[in-house]
Amino acid sequence: MASDHIVVETQPVTTPATVRSPAPAAHRGRGMGMWPLVLLAIAGLGAGGYLLVGKDREKAAEHATGAGHATPAAHGEGGSSSGGSLRVQTTRPARGGMEQTTDQPGTVRAFDFADLFAKVSGYVKELKVDRGSRVEEGDLLVELYVPELVAAVKQAEAQLDRSKAGVVQAEARVTTAKEKINAKLAFEKEAEAKWRAATAWRDYRDKQYIRISELVARNAVEERLKDEAKDESEKASADVYAAEAGKMTAKAEVAEARAELAQANADLVGAKAEVEVSQANLARETALEQYTHIRSPYKGVVTFRGEAVHKGAFIRSADQGATEQMLTVARDDLMRTIVPVPDRDVAFVNLGDPAIVRVDALNGREFKGKVSRIADSEDINDRTMRVEVDLPNPKHLLRDGMFGRAQIILEKATTNLTVPSSSIIDRDPTGKGTVQIVRGGKVYHQTVEIGRDTGTTTEILSGLQADSEVLVQPDSTMADGTAVQTDSKQVVEAPKKDEPSHS
Repeated sequence: MASDHIVVETQPVTTPATVRSPAPAAHRGRGMGMWPLVLLAIAGLGAGGYLLVGKDREKAAEHATGAGHATPAAHGEGGSSSGGSLRVQTTRPARGGMEQTTDQPGTVRAFDFADLFAKVSGYVKELKVDRGSRVEEGDLLVELYVPELVAAVKQAEAQLDRSKAGVVQAEARVTTAKEKINAKLAFEKEAEAKWRAATAWRDYRDKQYIRISELVARNAVEERLKDEAKDESEKASADVYAAEAGKMTAKAEVAEARAELAQANADLVGAKAEVEVSQANLARETALEQYTHIRSPYKGVVTFRGEAVHKGAFIRSADQGATEQMLTVARDDLMRTIVPVPDRDVAFVNLGDPAIVRVDALNGREFKGKVSRIADSEDINDRTMRVEVDLPNPKHLLRDGMFGRAQIILEKATTNLTVPSSSIIDRDPTGKGTVQIVRGGKVYHQTVEIGRDTGTTTEILSGLQADSEVLVQPDSTMADGTAVQTDSKQVVEAPKKDEPSHS
């Protein structure tokens, strides 16, 4: 725009051409009659040239003024319409509004999705859903019919019943062995008692034999009684031996009964283990049979059904060569937007950064979310990092695969001053630059520290006051102290929140 440039008003150049005057008549000699005519012709040519040059200069000045550029005359060789000052356009710095964002393409994907394959081969008995069907977690989607699995489950159930019966039998044998031990223990006690009685009787008979022998030695009793006492003593000793053998037999029978109990307990353990094996076998066959019931892993929508999936069709399992899934279920109450963030912005992305996703298919409708996941690694092929923004989708407006643009606010707006980017001259790699300010009706160069730059607005970190008058279109050829006149001042508006900017 013309108002963005220096406006210069010029005056026409008034320096006349210098012409030699004719010699006084008193000094003319003979032969000089033609000189006045020659001089007059030369003067006429000079005046005509002066007029042409003056017009060209005026046209050049008008052209420079209209284009917003200063001519050399405007910088001191000529005067302006206001006493020789230039007219320039200035602005006052605005405060704040320079938030750092990145605006990148994004792809909307379902938060979760599952390709459902058959675990077992079989016939489609029931097909309860189709593309677009909304489902709840655990809903039955497809039921397959596999006759051999049904038979295998029944066989496993029968085997489990037989194993449980074996446990009952083993427990009965344990009980019998315990009772037998009790009986043998009683026999052992009885044998012990008989042995004690026999031992006592033997001791009595031995003592009696000794007394009778003493009496016979004193001829107090007949010899015959001694022999009878000896026979009784020997008989009592034999009874002791018999009782002792009975006692040892009873102990052996107790030990045998205990061994039988141990065997019965071992058989019981084996029977119980057999039950566990049967239960595991039944669980396996039941699990395989349950694979004939394909259920939804979560609440969502069926986004795909295989072309070969129809009632009555034979479906191969994945481990038997099936390459196409039967169904695909997507969770769409929450969506994730995948955004490839370029290398220049990777260092500024953080979890929780606010984001706005505008979807083309929904006429640019905005969906607000936050950065939920960061890959923390760049793809070496395109130097971008995967960033995911979660978007609530209660009304299911967002569909898997939609395209849009994601604007991530990397850093919030600052309170620093901003000026038009055109006001900055002499930028250097260290972040320094120069602006021209008007103070007291004169132009001066001012060094500033530059922050972010959107291409239209530049952030000033230091070196500038809020009430400074900054040239919108500076001219580096103007020396400090050049007198200028300023147009009506206007404040530069802070950039809108959705205006992208980069560091």
